[in-house]
Amino acid sequence: GMQAPWLASGSLIPRHMGQKEAARYTAFAVTGSGFGTIAWANLARVLLPEVGWRVGLRVLAAVIASLYLVGSVGQYEPPALSASDQKAADGGMFGVFKDPKFRLTCAAVACAGFGYILPFAVQAVHAENIGLTSDESATVYTMFGTFSIAGRITAGLVAARCNPLVVWVGAYWAIGGCISLVAAAPNFEVLALGNAMLGLASGPMIALLIPGLRELVGLARIPDALVWVMV
Repeated sequence: GMQAPWLASGSLIPRHMGQKEAARYTAFAVTGSGFGTIAWANLARVLLPEVGWRVGLRVLAAVIASLYLVGSVGQYEPPALSASDQKAADGGMFGVFKDPKFRLTCAAVACAGFGYILPFAVQAVHAENIGLTSDESATVYTMFGTFSIAGRITAGLVAARCNPLVVWVGAYWAIGGCISLVAAAPNFEVLALGNAMLGLASGPMIALLIPGLRELVGLARIPDALVWVMV
């Protein structure tokens, strides 16, 4: 449900804007997930004990449905592709795999994505093991969400002035160090700091994925490349 509008929106921004503008506006667009982390962490803390996880999922489903309603309002026709871009797009969904650099990128993103998501799957247990309260756990996620917004906006501004691929790759190294700090956190203060740093470092990874793919495979192949990268 979430991937369908995400892939569509990720493909639309580069089609309507130039390379530098697309990097900047993509960064602003993806700050929504940072705001969502803040909102849902605090809503879950308050609502889940009262209404349960089933009602919580229904609320989330309603929010996702609203994305489709908002998207249906936009009926703008993107600029036509150049002849060379159109020729590249004619290779179909599997044509993008002819590029060995893209195959390597796909494998790298798969490994990195697993490493980035994994802490969120085990962090609740880790927080419980070191004695955090529910309020402290919500604060930890709020720190991540707040600093992820700053990281994504900063990444967009930096990428507008240099190669997005360079910033993107550098962010993965920073994320690895931040995850190590989160894993070793012995108390609330260090765990909150680690999440704040992880949120900041994740900015380029999220915000510059699409501008980086544009550099790698070209404008016309972004939709096909996104499908395989997000698998």
